[in-house]
Amino acid sequence: MKKSVYSSWMKFYEKARVWILLSPALVLVLFLFIGGLGFGIAESLNYMPIIGLDDPNLDAYKSILWDKNFYRSLLLTLHVAITPTLLSVICALAFGLVLRQSFRGKRFFTFLFSFNLPIPHVVGAIGILFLFSQSGFFARVGHAFGWVDMPSDFPILVNDPYAI
Repeated sequence: MKKSVYSSWMKFYEKARVWILLSPALVLVLFLFIGGLGFGIAESLNYMPIIGLDDPNLDAYKSILWDKNFYRSLLLTLHVAITPTLLSVICALAFGLVLRQSFRGKRFFTFLFSFNLPIPHVVGAIGILFLFSQSGFFARVGHAFGWVDMPSDFPILVNDPYAI
């Protein structure tokens, strides 16, 4: 009788072992996440008893929903998020389908498309900024060769008004 209780307990322990070992970290992360989220929601509702704001209201939400700049900003944010994602998906599918075929130079193109994988996206974005901005490498090279009078005369390729 004792052996079956012990073996059932061991089976339970083996199944739950990972969760038991992770539970202190999960409790801490969930506490911090839920706590921060709760404080953020409370502050957005103008409820901060520590400084005397005890009457929650929706004034912040009302003011932002009537602001035209908010909608412009929202559209720009959606454009910056969705457009590159769609372009990346389309290009990745197209290149993936091309690389499935056998052709001369396939190994070179496979290497070329895999070359950027170890580079984090943030590092790549900062590199592009350093290369193509008006104070970047290409603007300085253009100024050194006399193609532009000042590096600031270099065409705006980064932070353009249309977010291209």
